[in-house]
Amino acid sequence: MQYIVAYKRRKAILKRLTPLGPTSPSNWQIPYVDHSTGDRWIDEAITGTHGPGIRCLTKLPEPKPDQILEIALNSDFEDEAIVASFKLSNTPKIFPRLLDNAERLIKHEDKLLARRAGLVIQWAATLETTNYNPIVGKSISEINSDWEAVLTISKRAKTLVKQASNVLGETIEKDWSQLQ
Repeated sequence: MQYIVAYKRRKAILKRLTPLGPTSPSNWQIPYVDHSTGDRWIDEAITGTHGPGIRCLTKLPEPKPDQILEIALNSDFEDEAIVASFKLSNTPKIFPRLLDNAERLIKHEDKLLARRAGLVIQWAATLETTNYNPIVGKSISEINSDWEAVLTISKRAKTLVKQASNVLGETIEKDWSQLQ
């Protein structure tokens, strides 16, 4: 497990860990170590703009985007898949591969795989149409090209979520309670 949000699993792991700093829940990040394995963890707020929100216990080092995508698609734990997807929202270069993999899951016509695909797409923010690509030093045509790519990703993501919802037989929606 790389990311743990579910309260019972998070609490069980925290019992094994030793804090390396103050443990106030108002801290955005609290470092820990597991002295039995040497593993380092960080208890971090993964949401919230006006103070800590939902807490996530993250095993360090943080994986690379390709590894995070694998976690999002294949974790046995939905909360871990959601957090991995959420962390990918800052990595738009991986969105085409994420959507390719989600489409493969949907084509299996399996309800659980379709649900996972729909959640991964939504939590990775592939539906959004904000262009976060850097613009410094780019021409207007390059910026417009980036914008068109963002719109293409968003349109494809919406289509795939709809397909996944059809396989599941209900609308798949992103909901913060999925992380409780």
